Amino acid sequence: MGQTRQERTWRTPRSTRHVWAQLRVKHPLEPPCYGLLVRWRKAGRGFEGLVVVVDEISDPADPIVVQQWIPAAQLRPVRSDPNRAWGILR
Repeated sequence: MGQTRQERTWRTPRSTRHVWAQLRVKHPLEPPCYGLLVRWRKAGRGFEGLVVVVDEISDPADPIVVQQWIPAAQLRPVRSDPNRAWGILR
């Protein structure tokens, strides 16, 4: 007898750590950067996330890694499922 679906798959994360982040809000059509949310902190009336991003917007030929506090309004979660990423579920 084979394994059940639960035995063959990894648990999906309960909280999302991957995010889209707007580093600079100069123009509404400027694309966001993808990043990893490290932690949250209270800032005034809202929250900020400590995010590590790869900034390819400033110089696409030489991207840089940036860690900074970004207001929650400039962050969007990216749902991820390791089972789909590694082809376990289709």
